[in-house]
Amino acid sequence: MPSRSIAMVRGQDSAACLHRMAECGRPLRSERRGRLDRVAVFVAGMALVLAGGGLLGIAWELGVLRGLREGGVDPADADLVVGTSAGSVAGAILGSGVPLTDDLLPEASSLGRELERLMQGADSELAGRIFELWQADGGTPEQPVRAQIGTLARQATTVPEREYVDLFNRLLPPVPWPQVLTVTAVDVDNGSFVAWTARSGVPLVPAVAASCALPGLFPPVTVASRRYMDGGVRSGVSADLAVGHDPVVVIVPIGGDMARAYMERDTAALRASGAGVIEIVADQASGAAMGADLMDASRLVAALAGGLRQGASAAENRQRFSAHASSE
Repeated sequence: MPSRSIAMVRGQDSAACLHRMAECGRPLRSERRGRLDRVAVFVAGMALVLAGGGLLGIAWELGVLRGLREGGVDPADADLVVGTSAGSVAGAILGSGVPLTDDLLPEASSLGRELERLMQGADSELAGRIFELWQADGGTPEQPVRAQIGTLARQATTVPEREYVDLFNRLLPPVPWPQVLTVTAVDVDNGSFVAWTARSGVPLVPAVAASCALPGLFPPVTVASRRYMDGGVRSGVSADLAVGHDPVVVIVPIGGDMARAYMERDTAALRASGAGVIEIVADQASGAAMGADLMDASRLVAALAGGLRQGASAAENRQRFSAHASSE
């Protein structure tokens, strides 16, 4: 049985701790788009931003994407898909062209059981120290603190990296990196933030595994000779990577007042640019369906259904998904 410290981290996932994430709404350097200053001219169309939220967050987000598609808003039309942690899995599946149906549930359920097994040997004391660093200073760790988290992540006793990455090899289809997909992660050695794209020349599966590598519970993942951890250590959403796109659909599997406050900060640069921002955040019913443990594979069907319902509801007003529509 995991200790309370581990349960706090694993139950919420990197991005489920939305109010604890870092550097919300600040311009970044992206390998794909260069400097992301606030702009008034939109260079591209719709962007999807898929936040983290554990195993159930993957299912819920896939449900939202399917609901949007069935409602006449095709997520495959997005010019950009930003995926962080669980969102990187959903984004990779979307970009692969795999039908957004419940056919992936058996694989996702197997992934959940395996991740549960891998977490059993985690050091609860070390996980607690990482958690404390993560939420220090108002839950917005700067790069030096992220580097400290990375140091602890390297010290953690976890399963072998290859065993962890192999889980994602079994879940994700063997396809080239989708052209529209951006995957986020954090370097464990220096705490720097990365946003990989098809132009980065790195393999998709290890990048997604790295984006999901919750420090202290899962091993850092090697990508292009460096080691990385969960992209949510910097931001559970990274909506600022979508500056320059209009509209921007931000899909977040975690609701509540603190999540709302976090979202307001994380989308500030988007709103300042004049982009239409559409937020699809797990409502009370979806939250109840998923429960407190976002790694509970027994709730996958319920999570998918909740996302499907909310996606279909969001698609009812299709005009919002056109460029230059008003923000919510």
